[in-house]
Amino acid sequence: MEDIVKGAADSSDKDTSWGIIPSWFDSGECHPFSFGSIHNISVDIDYCPAADYAKGAATFIWVVGTFFAILGLVSGAVGVVSRG
Repeated sequence: MEDIVKGAADSSDKDTSWGIIPSWFDSGECHPFSFGSIHNISVDIDYCPAADYAKGAATFIWVVGTFFAILGLVSGAVGVVSRG
């Protein structure tokens, strides 16, 4: 029994990173979308100037959403909110 407890407490084989913010927010370089050319006119959408703002907004939504999800779980566990 003690070996099982020691193995569960040992963090050498476990992921101990924070893991709070998903990795897709920092996915690397930004490249514009290219839709090819129509009648010899190149059709590109350069979203790169707005990518940092979108990353900040997504991070904010992730943190606030997580906070309210935890708040809802805690309030439901202690019986603050009646469900019925």
